[in-house]
Amino acid sequence: MRTHAKAALCVLTALALAATMGGPGAFANRATDVPTATDQAHAALARQAGVEGMVLLENHGSSLPLPASGPVALFGVGAHKTVKGGTGSGDVNNRYTISVRQGFEAAGYTVTTSAAYWDAMSTGADGASGGGGMWGGIDYSALEIALTEASVQPTRATDHAVYVLARNSGEGSDRSSGAGDYLLSATERANLELIGRTYANVVVVLNVGGIVDTTFYKSINASTAGFGGGRALDSMILMSQAGQESGHALVDVLSGAVSPSGKLTDTWASAYWLYPASATFARGDGDSLQEDYTEGIYVGYRYFDSFHRSGKPNDPDGSVNYPFGYGASYTDFSVEVDSVTATAETVTVTSTVTNTGTTYPGQEVVQVYFSAPQTGLDKPYQELAGFGKTGTLAPGESQTLTITFPTTEMSSYDQARAAYVLEGGDYVIRVGNSSRATSVGGILQVPTTLVTEQLSTQETDQSLPNEMTSDPANFYSYPGEAAQIAAAPKVQVDFTGFTAPNNASPYVQSVAVDPSSAYHEVDGNLMSTIEALIDPAQTDWEGSGLPYQP
Repeated sequence: MRTHAKAALCVLTALALAATMGGPGAFANRATDVPTATDQAHAALARQAGVEGMVLLENHGSSLPLPASGPVALFGVGAHKTVKGGTGSGDVNNRYTISVRQGFEAAGYTVTTSAAYWDAMSTGADGASGGGGMWGGIDYSALEIALTEASVQPTRATDHAVYVLARNSGEGSDRSSGAGDYLLSATERANLELIGRTYANVVVVLNVGGIVDTTFYKSINASTAGFGGGRALDSMILMSQAGQESGHALVDVLSGAVSPSGKLTDTWASAYWLYPASATFARGDGDSLQEDYTEGIYVGYRYFDSFHRSGKPNDPDGSVNYPFGYGASYTDFSVEVDSVTATAETVTVTSTVTNTGTTYPGQEVVQVYFSAPQTGLDKPYQELAGFGKTGTLAPGESQTLTITFPTTEMSSYDQARAAYVLEGGDYVIRVGNSSRATSVGGILQVPTTLVTEQLSTQETDQSLPNEMTSDPANFYSYPGEAAQIAAAPKVQVDFTGFTAPNNASPYVQSVAVDPSSAYHEVDGNLMSTIEALIDPAQTDWEGSGLPYQP
C-alpha cells in the first residue's frame, strides 16, 4: 500500500515523540558534558517540536491556559518521572530530561504538592526498574500513591492542580488492554476523583506514547461533583512523549506562552473493544505469533468512518471520543475553501484560514480528504490526501494555504490487475481541521477508468478469506452533507496523454521451497528468483572454504 500524504499527518505529532526504533548506538556516551552550540540549537528545536505536537483534547470554563505564574499542585508519577520516549532504542542516553515539575519551577511557578504524597511517590519512582534494562518498561500505574484527604491538600492555597498520567511502551515492553495500561488503575481513578473534589481547576496531562482510554474523563465528571459543585476534571491535553525538553514544552503550552496546535494521528475510540482488531491483536486471542490483518485497508479513521453504522460501533454517535486529525486551540479558526483545481498530475486546494478569536494567537492545520466513487473496487468513506499548517496567526489575521497532492493518489489497488486503478466517477474533495469536521470543497469528475500504475503480483498464497469490505450504507455522514455535494463546483479532469508507469517487477516466485525450510512458513511454496553477480575467483564463501554454490 502506498502511503505518501495519506499518512503524512503523523508528522504533526510524531515530532513530539522520541524515536522508539534504532540501534544500540543510541546509547553511546557523550565525549563532553559541556553543551555545544549544536546541542543548544537541537534542544531549542526539540522544545519547539514538543510544543507543536501537543494536542488539546478538552478545555472547559477557560481552564487553560493557567496563570503565567503562581502556586500549582502537581500529581501523578509522570510529574516527577516524566516519560521522554519509548523503551528499547527510544530510551536514548540523552543529556537530560526536563520533568514536568522542573518545567513548572523553571517558569516561576511554586509547586504546592504535599510532601506526604510527593516524597513517597518520587522515592518509589526513582527506585523503579523495568526489569529488562533498555528493553523493559516501568509500570507507572503501579508506582502511583493513593492520596488521602490530608495529602491531597496543597501547602499553599491554590485553585490549580495538574495530574500527569504516564505510560510507556516500546521494544520489549508491549501494551495491555487492562487496568494500569490502557485503562486507569483503581488508584489513579480514585486520585483523580479526590483531586477533582479538592481543586477548582484540574488539568489532566496524558504523558503517553500511544492511545489510552479517555472515557474516564466523561465518566468521572458524570459521577463526581467537583470543587464548589463544578466539574471534577476541567481540561485534558495529550502531551505525548516530548523528548528531553518535555517539562519546558508542556509549560509553554499550559501557561499560554504558545497556543496548542497539534493534531491526533489516530482515532481515539470510547472503548477498546471498538477497534476492529481488539479481539485478536497481540494477547487478545492468546496467540501473539499469528496475526491475521483481516481489517485490510480499514484501519483507524477509515474503519470508524466506513463502519459507522455497521453494528460493532453500536453507538455511532459515541463510539469516537476524538477523531483523527482533531486538536483544539485557545482560539478559534475559520477555514474557507477558495478553489479546487486538478490536472492529470496534481490536485490543488486553496483555502483561507482566519483566527476568529479575540485574545490568543495560534496555528491551525488544514486537512484535505477525498471520497472516491463507490463503484467496482472496495473503498473507504474517505482518505487523507494532504495537509498544511499555518504560521502563528494573531486574532483577526488570515493566511492562504495551498495544498497539493498527486491526482493518482486517489487510485485504489486492484489485486486482479496487480495495478493501481483510478475508477471513473465523482471524487468528493473535503476540507477541514479533522476527519469529522470537514465541508465539501469540490467534485473532481474522472471521465473513465484508467490504470495509474502497473505492478506485478509477488505473493499468491497470502490472501485472507475474511478480510473486511465496507458497505456505503454504513458510512459516516453529517447534516447537510448531501446538499454540500449537490452544490459543490465540479471540475472535469483531463487525462489526455496520460501514460501509466509500468513498475512491474521482472522477478517472479519460481523457486520451490522445501516444507522443512524456515522460509516455507513465510513464503509458502515459492520464493522469488534474482540474478546475482558472483566473483568467479571466490573460494572461501562465508568462511566455508568452498566456492559459492547457487
